[in-house]
Amino acid sequence: MWNDGTRRLRNVNTLKCLYASDQYVWLTDTCDSRTNESWWVKRWNDGTIRFQNQATGLCMRGTPDYGVDMAPCDSSQAQSWY
Repeated sequence: MWNDGTRRLRNVNTLKCLYASDQYVWLTDTCDSRTNESWWVKRWNDGTIRFQNQATGLCMRGTPDYGVDMAPCDSSQAQSWY
């Protein structure tokens, strides 16, 4: 966790970090302190969580084609993760 309350999401297997742009999210080859790799974690009452990127202000969203993209934050199930 960073001092501002955000988190860096790093994969245990690949050691790559989750990086967000205005449209997409992907794993980077190197992890650093860019705000594109910095995420606010919102915990909902149902036990799910939402990930909001610090650089873009957008949230990670699951899409019907099994992909992930970035979208304006809301409280939809598409932005709720276990």
